[in-house]
Amino acid sequence: MSSQSAFRANILQKLAIVVFLPFMSLWIIIKAIFNKLTVLVWKISEGDKDYFDIICISHVSWDHVWQRNHQTMTRLARKHKILYCLPEVAHVLIKHPNMIFPRKLKPVENLFYYKILRLSGETRFNIINKLNKFIIVSEIKRLLKKHSFNKSVLWFYFPPQEYLVGALDEILTVYDIQDDYSAFAWRPKNLIQAEKKLLKKVDIVFTGTNALYEKNKPFHNNIHFFPCGVEFNHFAKQDLKIIPEDIKNIKHPILGYFGLIDNRIDAELLEYMANTHKDWSILMIGPIDSHVFKKPDCENIYFVGKKEYKDLPYYLQEFDICLMPFAINELTNKINPTKTLEYFASGKPVVSTAIPDMIKYYSGVLGISYSKEEFAQLCEQALNYSEKFNIRKGIEMAKSRSWEAMVEQIERIIEEEIIKES
Repeated sequence: MSSQSAFRANILQKLAIVVFLPFMSLWIIIKAIFNKLTVLVWKISEGDKDYFDIICISHVSWDHVWQRNHQTMTRLARKHKILYCLPEVAHVLIKHPNMIFPRKLKPVENLFYYKILRLSGETRFNIINKLNKFIIVSEIKRLLKKHSFNKSVLWFYFPPQEYLVGALDEILTVYDIQDDYSAFAWRPKNLIQAEKKLLKKVDIVFTGTNALYEKNKPFHNNIHFFPCGVEFNHFAKQDLKIIPEDIKNIKHPILGYFGLIDNRIDAELLEYMANTHKDWSILMIGPIDSHVFKKPDCENIYFVGKKEYKDLPYYLQEFDICLMPFAINELTNKINPTKTLEYFASGKPVVSTAIPDMIKYYSGVLGISYSKEEFAQLCEQALNYSEKFNIRKGIEMAKSRSWEAMVEQIERIIEEEIIKES
């Protein structure tokens, strides 16, 4: 799209918002009033003494790149009903209708996924904040009634809707922190304040990285660090016969990455690698946030877009080296990427920049670099089967860190807390 076309499209989107947003907002409020009336005399069933369902509030759509929230909720759904909710602002529907519809989906048994429309302007006007609480609570209660939910645990992955705590008759509240959201440029204006409020309200806090555990430990006395797990058998597949069509003509050696491509990825590092090793093919798999990541203009760097989780092993089998080319910045200081163990399970050598959790937990298993030059040198060594890469130990670590084991421990902590509270 040319810059002129993009400008016209942007103007049309803004005009559409001005024209349609008031009508959309009115419809959302009327629908919420109707929802409230339908559940006026309905009460949540207690169910079995030891059983609970889960209301999950997330900022990540179910069809996004799979992350900790997808893996955790999928496994909890084997024993509990899950209502996975994504509160979305109204103007998104006008700008990007494809992001809203279909609004509901049942991805796995026992898990119900809904995008819930809320009013725009929540961070600017307190009245909008109060209206959105009414809108979201009314919609969730309607859905709980529709799907016959019992007593529920309210589970947050994102803090801005902290005002929902106590409004859904929940028996317990959980906050599972998988990122340092305060470091993101796109964060809502009220995020830091909302997170402080949420940490005061919830009963249990889980974190996906040690750095996030250390950061939040002073603010909660029931906090637990659970690093991400891995679906070992999915990523350990060997000798897959199918090579994806879009990489069939990419020559080896292939240095591959899969995941989000945003300002956590070091574009300068990729460019350096591509320019100093013209014989290498650098394969980048995943959606690109073009607002914060500019693709290097190199012939031997291939961006092939987002791939389904089920298809990742077919791409991974073609990697000669697995890359974690993260920039060292405020965004990456507190991450422990899910892909680390997924890479280990494949039996491939892994090269990473010096992310704190990589140094703390995986030194001696993968290659850790402190400069662009060292990153390239480690890749050269990996291609020559250097003993610096303890592939066997990586496989053993991946085998011992299943999502099932992690979720079982989390579930046990929740059950113990419920007994304590009752």
